[in-house]
Amino acid sequence: ASTMSNVIQLKPATTEYFGGCPRCGKTDGYLSIGRDHYFVCDAHRTYWYAGSNLFSSWRKETEADWQRNRNELAGYRQVEPVMPLEAE
Repeated sequence: ASTMSNVIQLKPATTEYFGGCPRCGKTDGYLSIGRDHYFVCDAHRTYWYAGSNLFSSWRKETEADWQRNRNELAGYRQVEPVMPLEAE
């Protein structure tokens, strides 16, 4: 179970598109700060930037939600994700 209550879960095929933790290759989902989305790995306390305005969930969030997300990410290390291999 994720320790981050604001993390949005996605289907595995979707999350693989946005990369995985460089240590384990997985993600626990994403959270938003404004329009910007960050995927996280709770096991290794890492996060990576996925893009801006990719998911509409941010529109339903408040400044308080974004501040909570900032606080959660403050304890994590920003990394470059590992990307899935392209299908041949």
